[in-house]
Amino acid sequence: MNYRLTTVLLALALLLVLGAGSTLAAPDASVKTADAGDYDFTNHGTAWVPEFRSQFTAFVPKGWGTQTKARVVGSYWVHMPIPYPSVLAASTMYVKYVEFCGKSNNYTKAYPVHWDMYDGSGSNFYSSNITWASDNAYHCIGATFTPGVWRQDLGISVLMTYQDTTTIFTLYKAWVRVNPAP
Repeated sequence: MNYRLTTVLLALALLLVLGAGSTLAAPDASVKTADAGDYDFTNHGTAWVPEFRSQFTAFVPKGWGTQTKARVVGSYWVHMPIPYPSVLAASTMYVKYVEFCGKSNNYTKAYPVHWDMYDGSGSNFYSSNITWASDNAYHCIGATFTPGVWRQDLGISVLMTYQDTTTIFTLYKAWVRVNPAP
């Protein structure tokens, strides 16, 4: 046997015995873990859409989310559909938790103030004011449903307030946790 082939085989065997480091990142410890039977579905932050594009000087999808900047001081709606199966493996799925995330480069000038959840019938089944954190860090806002609620589909609408036309607010992912009927 050729010494190069032997060296490669020994190196592979050593990696298997010692355990090769994975290139896949481990889940973030802050991520909420799901109970058995729960399923999480997410939509990437590039899926956000403005209610009226003309209200923004910037509504730009980036690799990590959508950067927004208002054309005029005011409050404007942005929307995101969140895909989830209303029936999975012959079980009806109930919405248990919904969350969206964002970050401002000046939390005193651009921030979310309210959010609603809708289903395909146009029915608003959840509505709540938002108190945004007093810093420029990445934050997530969530709503828990106990008991879970069945919907034919899911969309969220967020009312954003802009107190100037230079502050950037970045909208990140939104996701839903569902579980089968009890």
